Amino acid sequence: ALAERLVANPKARLKQRDMVLSAMRAYLFNLYLARRVEEHEAVDLAADGPLYGRARDPQGGEEFLNEALTSWLSVFHLNRMKAARRKLWLTPLEFEWHREDNDFVLAFTLPPGCYATSVLREVLIYKDGSSGR
Repeated sequence: ALAERLVANPKARLKQRDMVLSAMRAYLFNLYLARRVEEHEAVDLAADGPLYGRARDPQGGEEFLNEALTSWLSVFHLNRMKAARRKLWLTPLEFEWHREDNDFVLAFTLPPGCYATSVLREVLIYKDGSSGR
């Protein structure tokens, strides 16, 4: 809903404007990565993908976006977001694990812009014990 408001009025004054812009850009990056994986099955470890914004040169990857999502690009430009690139492959650093009593403790370091939830989703098999399954 907030993304739609920004597309309709790119300079709208929203309290969470910067957070919404970042979430929109992250969504497009994740969409780009998902399509790359679908089409190529394996992602080159050195490859990177677009974080859309203002850039002198084309960033590529726009062919992955449908018409509605392409309209987001103008929102990034109007809000002066700088284009950047992000690695498609994430490697946690200083990865450690150990047990403490009944707990399993993971520790790792990530580069800026990466989220621990992404790593945990890939590393752990989550089972909801509340369902009795």
